[in-house]
Order: sequence, then structure tokens, then C-alpha cells
Amino acid sequence: MIILFAGNVLAQPVLRTVIPGGPVAVGESFTIQYIWEDQEKISNFRVESFNGLTKVNGPISYKAAVPTASGTSQVQNFVFTVLANSTGTINAPQAIATYKGRSILSSPAIIHIVSAKQALIYSDKEKLADGYLLKTGEDPYKKISENLFVRMTIDKNTCYVGEPVVATYKLYSTLESRSDIIRNPGFYGFAVHDIVNLSDHIKSTEYINGKDFDVHVLRQVQLYPLQSGELTIDGMEIRNRVRFSSEKKKEQDVAEGLLNSEEEGPAANDEYESQVNTAPLVIKVKPLIEKERPASFSGAVGKFQVSARLLKNTLARNESGILEVEIKGRGNFIQLSAPTIHWPQNIEGFEAVLVDSLNKHSVPLEGKRIFRYSFVSSRTGKYVFPGISFSYFQPDSGIYRNLYTDTLTVTILDKDLDIIRPASSKQNTVSRNYWWLFLLLGPVFYFLSRKAKWRTVIPEKDVLINRKKPVQELFEERENWLTESGQGIFQFIRGKTLEFLEQEFHYDGSSLNKESLSRCLIAAGIEKVQIDELLSILEDCEMAIYTGALPELSKQAFYEKAVILLKKIESRHSEYL
Repeated sequence: MIILFAGNVLAQPVLRTVIPGGPVAVGESFTIQYIWEDQEKISNFRVESFNGLTKVNGPISYKAAVPTASGTSQVQNFVFTVLANSTGTINAPQAIATYKGRSILSSPAIIHIVSAKQALIYSDKEKLADGYLLKTGEDPYKKISENLFVRMTIDKNTCYVGEPVVATYKLYSTLESRSDIIRNPGFYGFAVHDIVNLSDHIKSTEYINGKDFDVHVLRQVQLYPLQSGELTIDGMEIRNRVRFSSEKKKEQDVAEGLLNSEEEGPAANDEYESQVNTAPLVIKVKPLIEKERPASFSGAVGKFQVSARLLKNTLARNESGILEVEIKGRGNFIQLSAPTIHWPQNIEGFEAVLVDSLNKHSVPLEGKRIFRYSFVSSRTGKYVFPGISFSYFQPDSGIYRNLYTDTLTVTILDKDLDIIRPASSKQNTVSRNYWWLFLLLGPVFYFLSRKAKWRTVIPEKDVLINRKKPVQELFEERENWLTESGQGIFQFIRGKTLEFLEQEFHYDGSSLNKESLSRCLIAAGIEKVQIDELLSILEDCEMAIYTGALPELSKQAFYEKAVILLKKIESRHSEYL
């Protein structure tokens, strides 16, 4: 295949379009690449229409060094993986970007889309013409070395601590081969985020030294240095089994553990084995600037915004509140630590739960991270949360930025959720110092009173008519929610669960508090493992409702899990009574 670089190269920089040189099979994915070779950056890159193609993923943006007459030059790449929908000839999607305040367009290119059968015929002819056949007297190992190799590229040689370096490992081949990754790189001194793996099956064609090479992206990662100094990015080692033949070419196979397996067996007579690897690369990591480093700085590098909110501004005593701190932007999210919260006096705060929403193809990572803090207070009053400080280092300008959230206010009402006391006119005369007696003796009094009622009270007819609903009946409306998108199903499950707790244990669901709910269920004879599972289900529901973070289980499976648990609790409570 021949890669087409459409458009004339003028004195001004050109955004080049790179497409496969030969026909593309309908229904198969391929890559389109846009290359910007000027040292000055472009911005606002986008493709507004794909002209009958279906976008599979992208753009994957990265920088790479290319050889020039004077050494090497940095280029910026934007890669899309697309799918051809129908046969014919179409124009390649046109990219638009901003350069020095004006819009520029990518160079035009034409893509030929043929049937899968026609593409296979073309591929066979091309490979045989390119020397896929081993000629008489030709050295097979020399031919392998010239036609099969692996390369590692990085987008920069120097960076700050916490600033990402993109490393890309590619296998190039014009041969029929089965390749096995026998040594993956170890990224010591880096935090690692994968962009592309072998399982993503990203394949393209590149024109090198007069030949078209099939190119497999073996791995592409973002590496965030954890320390300054010279750090080494390890290479990758590949073992290959190559077959020279005049028969129809098979697809090139790349895997891990393939040639080490017993099923693969020894090489055939017309097969040759070779190993290729990439040399390790060293990058220089600069320490962050010490001057004017804010006290709140904890290692965030990039460009961020911060905000905070309370899910509820009014709470009862001992009711669990939620403080959410959201950090969004671009940078080293995988190293982003929770901001320090200066809790007001009489407010007890707990460790944060993380909720991420990140674009793994963006370099650096782009998106948001939410830190969700629970807190509780046993004293009434109005409490002010001071502004939360968050600092980050901006590598392009080499300066620190210090941000603050707005102050927040929560009101704790004079409503006690800690203890559910018996309805008695003498209650208010009992000193609160003896509340623990009710906790210890409550289950005993409850059991004795129930036992006495069984002996002396005959249920009236209206009591039997207004009986509590069993779990199955409570959840009979499930079909209406399981088919809908969004968080409706989780609101339904949470609501029905609280309704069950209220009718079964007389627990006030409007004042949900983990500690008081646990005590209530323990007093009713429910096992701790069931209580923990119930609290987990309620927490998952709240996370889905308030943050959009969905449980790992499907909606149907999550629903069934909740119903089965509540039935167990219902049965356990009946046995206890």
C-alpha cells in the first residue's frame, strides 16, 4: 500500500491528511491521520463531518519526532479510527484548526472503498509484488530484519514532575507473521494511564523507505513522572514467527503469550523465528519550582477549576450530610489527592469517596474528579464551611495557581435522629446521660411487650385488612423503571427500601442515618452482614442519584440483589419475632 499525502506542500505550514494508499474494505475499520509539522501549535482542532464514514474512536492526539535533513522535528498527530459503510469513492473527512488566529483546512484526499473480496485480492497482489515470497538464495533473517521491526516513540524528552509523556509502541511488518509480546515495559518512577492496548486492535499503514508497512499499535500510555532526574522508559521485546510462502496471505497475528503456549508447537520447516526489541529511552524530569509554592499544593500539574457544594443545606442532628468538591480540567488526575477540608467545630468529617469522569484519549487527561465527603453533627446551629483551597502547577507558564471555593453554610435542626425513644410523658425527665440504657434494654422491653401482646391481644378485623405489604408486593412496579434510562430505577429502589424499613421496623426513612439505622436493625435481630449489604445498596443508590456514578451491576441485577436481600431481612425479622 502507498500512503497518500494529498495537497501541495507550500511555504506555509500544511495540515496533511494521511489515509491508506490502497482500497479500503467495506465494514472494516482503518485510520485517518492529520499531521501538523510546524513548531507553533494549532488549536481548536475538529472534524465536523465524516462523509459517510462511522467514527469508531478518536481523535487520539500525540506528538512525535520525525527525521529531517537537519536532525529531527516535532510533529503533532491527530488520529481517528473509522469504519467504511458502503463501497464507492469518497472524500476524506476535512479537519479544521486555528493557526495564528485564522482557520486552516486539512489537505484533500480520496478514499476508495471496495468489497471485502476485492480488498483481499488487492492485498495478495501487493504483498507478493513487495517481496512476500522468499527468493532462491535470499537470506530469510536479513529479509525479516528489513521487513519486520518494532519502534517506540515519545512526545517529549524533557518535562516537569507530574507532566505527562506519551510513549507509543508500534510493530511494523510487510510479512506474514505471528508475533508475541514476551517482555512488556516496566514504567518505574511513573504513574501510568493506558490510552491504547493491543486489545483495541488499532491498525494502520505507513510508507517507509519505499514500502508500505502494516502497523499495529501495541501500546500507548501516558506516563506521569513521580520524581525529578533522569528516568528511563523501558523498551518492549517481541518474538516473531515468520512464514514465507506463495500462497494467499493470512492476517498478521499479534498477541501476548502466543508463542510460549504449548498449543502453538514448534516452528514448521518454512517458518523462521526472530526477536526484535526497542531500546530504552531516557527523559529528563525537571523538579517543580520551589519559589512561591502554595501551602495547599499537593502535586496537581495541569490546568484546573475547583468548586464545592452541599447536597443538603439543612440536616437534623446526627443526620449524614454530603460535601462534594469537584475538580475539572486537564492534567495528572491519577495523582490528584483529596483537598484538605477545615471542618467547622462540632462537625465530624470522614474520608472522601472518589468519582471520576475522564477522557482516556486526551493528553493530558481531561475531565473531572469529584471528592464526596460525608459529615455529621450532634449539635444544632448554623455552621459555615470556609472556602476550600486548591493549588496546581501550570507547566506551560511555569507558575502556580491558587484557587478557592465559595463558603458554604449548613443548618443543623433541633431534631434528634440518634435515639428512637418510647412515646412516654416521662421521657423528657430522664437525664440524657442514661440514653445508653435504652439502647441496651430496648430490645428486651420490645421482645417482652411483643410476647405479652401475643398472649392477650386478639387482632381485630381492620388490623388484618391494613396489614403491611410484603417485599414482593412493594416492588411490583419494577417493570416501569427497568426500561427507562437515567437514575429512575435507583430512586425507585431507594424509595421502596425506605418504605419497607418504615413499615417493618417503624424506621423514619426521611431521616436516614447509617448509625441509627444499624442500631434499629440490630435491635430487631438482623444479622450484621445483611445490615452492611443493605447500607451498601442504599449508598449505591445515592451515588447514582446524586452523582451519576452507576453500580457495576446492570439495573436488572442490582434490582434483583435488592429484592433478594430485603426478602431475607423480612424472613429473619419474622423468625426473630
